[in-house]
Amino acid sequence: MKTFARFWPQEFWLLGTSRGSTSVANAGIRLQRGGPDGLVLMSAISVKHKRGGSLLRMSLGSIKVPTLVVHHVDDGCGVTLLEGARDIHSDLKGAPVTGLIKIKGGKERVGPCTPTSHHKYNAQRGPVVKAITQWILAH
Repeated sequence: MKTFARFWPQEFWLLGTSRGSTSVANAGIRLQRGGPDGLVLMSAISVKHKRGGSLLRMSLGSIKVPTLVVHHVDDGCGVTLLEGARDIHSDLKGAPVTGLIKIKGGKERVGPCTPTSHHKYNAQRGPVVKAITQWILAH
C-alpha cells in the first residue's frame, strides 16, 4: 500500500489571491499546530466590502509562520490597495519572517478586477511565480 508521504510534500504553503487571501489568512490564524508552513497573500483585501471583510480587521499578529504579501503597484481594484498591502505586511508581527513583493509591468486589458488585469498579474504570471518560489525557498 502506498502512503501519502510519498506523494505529498513534507512542507506546504497556502496561497490565496484577492478574496482567497482572507481564507489563507484565516487558516494561518486558526491552524497554529499542524497547519501550513507558510502563507502567500496576493492582491489581498484591505478594504471592507459588502462581499466580505478586510484582512486588516483580522488578527494578523497571530500568524506564526513565514508570510509573504504580493501586490501589483497598479492594481486598480477598489478593495486591494497598495497602501493596504503595506499595512497588512506591517500587521504580521507574530510571523518569524515576512516579505512584501511589489510587482510592476504587465498589461491590463478590460477592467481593474478581471482576470486580464494587474489585480490578477496579467502578462506577469511567470515572473510573479518565480519571485514567490524564490522567496519561499529562501524561508
